[in-house]
Amino acid sequence: MTTIEEHTDGLESKMAADEVFTTYIDDVADRAGLFPVMGAAGVLGVVRDRGNVADRTLLGLRPDDVQALYDTFVGPAVDRLEQWLLDTERMRGSSDETEAVL
Repeated sequence: MTTIEEHTDGLESKMAADEVFTTYIDDVADRAGLFPVMGAAGVLGVVRDRGNVADRTLLGLRPDDVQALYDTFVGPAVDRLEQWLLDTERMRGSSDETEAVL
């Protein structure tokens, strides 16, 4: 059984680790010219939150790594998403109701 002090220490450690991650990843993404999309509140934050990639790996990324990840994975995925939405729009046709909302 953990004590309140142990729980608090663990929580403070996690908060400190989160701050280090956020500061570093946001800086690297910014230097790559890809902030906020690749920052801690963006793609790399989602990857971290999934819990499969070690923080040391993410904290080892350099701006050129972030650019390569974007160019290889994120950009093409956004292109496919955009194309799917355009195709869906064409299949459905434009409706006055949808245009009024937008």
